[in-house]
Amino acid sequence: MSHSPKQYSQIFLSFLERTPASEHKKFIRSFAELLEENNDLKNEDEILFAIEQALYHHQNKIKVEVTERKSNSVSVPKKIAGKDTEVRNMIDPVVLGGLRIKIGDTVIDNSLQTRIKNLKNALTKN
Repeated sequence: MSHSPKQYSQIFLSFLERTPASEHKKFIRSFAELLEENNDLKNEDEILFAIEQALYHHQNKIKVEVTERKSNSVSVPKKIAGKDTEVRNMIDPVVLGGLRIKIGDTVIDNSLQTRIKNLKNALTKN
């Protein structure tokens, strides 16, 4: 990789700030071409994650993902650690009970599957 994901995110943010909104589509296309030229498209997931984190940081926001089996019954504060929250409620039928919360890059997994797995691991250690 010619640049780290963090370096790419800094490049992206720097150019995005200097590019008028009417030119953003063109800029993003050029950025993708840069990744291709540097043979870094294979690392696009890491790079996009770094860009997303940098954008949230720049906007003083934090992304919160709440994953449940059915409805979005969990209320999330409007601010966490002084940052505005952007909440994404996700439905996943694999989650039999409980929920998973991802705040930034921290995951709190209180799903039934994880609790059973942890109990099983605790019982087999003895």
